[in-house]
Amino acid sequence: MQIAIVILVFGVLFDTTSPQTTSHGWWTLAAVKPNVFAIEDQLKPFPCEAFRDTLTASQYDLCRQDNYLMSAVVSGTHKALYTCQRLFEGCIWNCSVNEKDHLLGSAIEATANKEREFVRMLLAAFITYDVSQECIKHRLADCECDFSIPFVSRDSERNQIFGGCGANLKWASNITRTVMGVTDDPLIQHNIETGIHLASKTSVHCENLGPLRTKSIRKCYVAINPNDFYPFRPGLTRVQSGQLVKRLKSKYENAIRTEDTGGLVPVIGGDLPASSNLVFANDSPNFCVANTSGGIPGPSGRQCSPSIQPDPHECPSCSQCNSCIVLCCNRGHYKKTEPVVTSVPRPVSVNGKIKVVIERRISEETRYFCN
Repeated sequence: MQIAIVILVFGVLFDTTSPQTTSHGWWTLAAVKPNVFAIEDQLKPFPCEAFRDTLTASQYDLCRQDNYLMSAVVSGTHKALYTCQRLFEGCIWNCSVNEKDHLLGSAIEATANKEREFVRMLLAAFITYDVSQECIKHRLADCECDFSIPFVSRDSERNQIFGGCGANLKWASNITRTVMGVTDDPLIQHNIETGIHLASKTSVHCENLGPLRTKSIRKCYVAINPNDFYPFRPGLTRVQSGQLVKRLKSKYENAIRTEDTGGLVPVIGGDLPASSNLVFANDSPNFCVANTSGGIPGPSGRQCSPSIQPDPHECPSCSQCNSCIVLCCNRGHYKKTEPVVTSVPRPVSVNGKIKVVIERRISEETRYFCN
């Protein structure tokens, strides 16, 4: 199953109360390309009118007020889907999307299973994060900076500190709630708040402005610390990324099944869910059985690794789940050997001068796929 990374506005997918939300409209949003809302890493105005029939009423109003803000929202949803797909690559459910009316598959979207709710949580976190980051950069007209750090001060080493524009977490959180929709469903609302809670930790960031970028003069500001939810951002070491991956997956694996009895109550007893807990209500679809109409292709044809022997205590944590045993749902696998052509640069001497020629090398590669 090929993974397609797409851009989406999550509120449209699950805002079942909005009369403007249609399958066709949802597909239009899912087809948005990055160049619609950004040029490289710079946001550009989101084309509100072009998507008027697709956006919910609250999203459209927000877009009309500040179309850069809607671009920040779409940018956040892109990061969320990319993160989800990287987290679960090699798993039975790999957060893949379908080029159909229901991008995550109607079988997933139809019920409050933990896959759907995990994606919701991630989107709430990343929308909050991206909106707050754009606020810091003074790109959002209605966002007031957090100036909790004094404009001029000195640190313990007598370095001069200038307080800069900090993240307005309260404002960014309210934008996330508006975009994703206020609902009477306590489970959905809880997971939106869980995502916002993931992005609620802040820390002080400083930039050196002194001569030769020394810290004799620094600009400091408060920003969201993404260390709880952004494992694939540039600059992280493999160890740091691995720790964040494990932490995020634990949210999914330790999700609490609840029922609504005037409030969210765990089905099997225990403490009430905390703001940091992901909750769900329904069984996950059977990903071992192809369901074309539901957007679940099944395991047939997926590449796997026969050399990995899964630990039953680890799966379905996915740490070892690219094993053929797990991915193929115990249906066996086959191998396929194909020629692979690689281009290798090789320096050669031509008339006393060194030139680089490209040498094509052919080798064989054996891959394994689920029956």
